Amino acid sequence: MPGRSRGLYRERLFTALAATAVGLGLAGVLLKAAAIPPPEIPLSAAPLGFDGRRALEYAREFALSFPARAAGDPGKAAAAQWLVDRFVAMGYDPQIQLFGAWIGGVYYPDLTTVWAERRGRSAEAVVVFAHYDLPPFVKEGGADDASGVGAVLELASLYAAETPRRSVVFVLFDGSEYGLAGSETFASRQPFLDPILAAVGLDFLNPGRLTGVSVECPGTTRGYTPVWLRTLARASARAEAGRAYTPNTVQEWVERSVAVAPTDAGMLLARGLPAVNLAGVPEDPARERAVYHTPDDLVSNLTAESMGKWGRTAERLVRTIDELDVVPRGRADAMVYLGLDDGRYLPGWAVRASQLLVFAPLLAVVGRGWYRRRRHLAPAFTVLLGEARRVAATAGCLAMGLLALKVQALVGLLPRYHLYPAAPKDPFLYHPAAGAAVAAVAAATAALLAVRRCTHWLDRPLGADWTERYHALTTLLAGLVLLAWLGGAGYAAVTFLAPPAYLWLFPAEPSGRAAPLRGAAGAVLVLAGTAPFAALCLAFGRIYLVGPGWWYILLAATYGLFGPGPSLAFFFAAALHWEALGASTGLWSARTPDDGRAEETTRLWRRQPPGGSRPVSGGGIRPASGK
Repeated sequence: MPGRSRGLYRERLFTALAATAVGLGLAGVLLKAAAIPPPEIPLSAAPLGFDGRRALEYAREFALSFPARAAGDPGKAAAAQWLVDRFVAMGYDPQIQLFGAWIGGVYYPDLTTVWAERRGRSAEAVVVFAHYDLPPFVKEGGADDASGVGAVLELASLYAAETPRRSVVFVLFDGSEYGLAGSETFASRQPFLDPILAAVGLDFLNPGRLTGVSVECPGTTRGYTPVWLRTLARASARAEAGRAYTPNTVQEWVERSVAVAPTDAGMLLARGLPAVNLAGVPEDPARERAVYHTPDDLVSNLTAESMGKWGRTAERLVRTIDELDVVPRGRADAMVYLGLDDGRYLPGWAVRASQLLVFAPLLAVVGRGWYRRRRHLAPAFTVLLGEARRVAATAGCLAMGLLALKVQALVGLLPRYHLYPAAPKDPFLYHPAAGAAVAAVAAATAALLAVRRCTHWLDRPLGADWTERYHALTTLLAGLVLLAWLGGAGYAAVTFLAPPAYLWLFPAEPSGRAAPLRGAAGAVLVLAGTAPFAALCLAFGRIYLVGPGWWYILLAATYGLFGPGPSLAFFFAAALHWEALGASTGLWSARTPDDGRAEETTRLWRRQPPGGSRPVSGGGIRPASGK
């Protein structure tokens, strides 16, 4: 390594280490100083009337009368009518909400959500919800979610004889198993006027003995259960079920980073409505996973004792919300907080500040690099724009692969679904469509070859040596981090971009006799930066029971669960990693532009002010002619 390059490398490491100490130190101070306890809200002392045996009887009658409740099954329409009849028998005036959704390549226009409202004394509402539909490969659906149907009907029967302070709306969604279409429609086209103060979900009572209640908080792509509602749900579960299960700090961070909610509460949270789902936690988790979404999910697996604890948890929570003098309204950052293992939480402003401090080393190194180039900004910007063009062109070619998948779904070559891919354990998820994947790869490859043949977008900036390319690539990484942070994706930015933000600070220029060793070390560092995404692909399918993680993620982007913004950010990050791998190893570089292009660029460099063609930061920029 030349002496000047060695000096720049040491300067970079010193800047990075100093910024790491300062950034992480300030983040630690924030963690201690800004953490606050959750609000103290007493639970309702009203006597509870939830009867587990009666709720289980509702669930048993429903599941056994209508064991097939998938979209298109004749029994599903009869099931919806049965729900309407039960509400009428209790004295309600039930309503239905019709909507349509794509499931398995078929559009079903007659999906039906059933709801009934017990009017309160004020113009505010608390929603209690479950879902009644099933995947086609499941019969009865005792745990998921005939149990929720039984619990909601039992709660409705209790409130039928009362006049609550706030209206209580009982909702049984259709289209939940495939894309949460019912809750999405309900939240976007709310069928009643009263503002929703909170929503409590009852999705999944475990088979067998219940050991506690899981308080599930993630939203779909955005949102998280507000602190006040989460605190009340946890207290209610402890009071009625003996134990509340909530994610620890690391688990919550990952949940917020991935932002894929498996229940209807997630869709309500995404629409800005305070919501939480209550799920039973089994004594035998292995049996629960084995039974879930299979023909063995029978209502006979449920017990009245577990149903009683689960239902009383929901009743205690709903009655507490109903009795509150003032229900906390969500500010813009009400869902951005971070729960801590000691019961306290970081407010939104502290979380966002901590997220940015994590990237202090990268931002400091990039800032230092631009400071050194302050007298030669024009050539430095030229290199930056050249690298940005290369990365954006590569990302655009990758996006063509996703576009090919979307087109295949539109024309019927790939089964079309609403938002989410198929339901967990659906056979479609476990057998990736090889033809669709090959077509996507072919489209991306063809786009890349066309760009390389017909344009100069993939050319390396003329006159840029390794130091300048490294500076440009780290600048682009810092820009991607800031865009994600400003866009509200700070959790995902830290999870997926913090490793490269740190590891990319260590590669050295692969030159001299040690070039192979430095190149190998650089490759290891760049590839290690992709570890969080690789771990996500490996673990996602096992956690959510949705088959190969990479296939599910591709389908999620195809059907719209991951929108254009996150998809393009991923493609840009992937292209940026590819460029960084090439720069750190020196194994490949772009072709040389034609002579006309070279002459044009030479004239550009020669128009720089005196000194503009001198080496910058160790001989970084030289005239394109090589003189």
